[in-house]
Amino acid sequence: MVVDDSSLIHLMYKMALSRYKCTILEAKERTGGSESAGQEPDIDLILLDINMPIMSGLEFLQEVQELGSYSTSRLLSRARKEKEEDTNRGMEMGAAGYITKPVQMMKLHSMIEKLVPSP
Repeated sequence: MVVDDSSLIHLMYKMALSRYKCTILEAKERTGGSESAGQEPDIDLILLDINMPIMSGLEFLQEVQELGSYSTSRLLSRARKEKEEDTNRGMEMGAAGYITKPVQMMKLHSMIEKLVPSP
């Protein structure tokens, strides 16, 4: 699942994830994001932007955890390196890892392969 307020980032993730045989769920706003995660128990990975205008990634992560029916690896993507406190908080909340923006494709693929077991 990709949760980000940027259409360009969604397109970038679609292109990057095309090498994997996977279905990509997309959410841009509060509606559809955490609700979808709770309804889709087979989600292996969430690519989550921490800095979103309507609902922050940390609020999203908290809401998904409160649903209780969802357990997966979570990969946090933060907008700026200067926001290390957000990344640390996300890791404390159960995130499995993080990457920084701008996203480097090799690092993204490395994290995906580390967090999601091969079929």
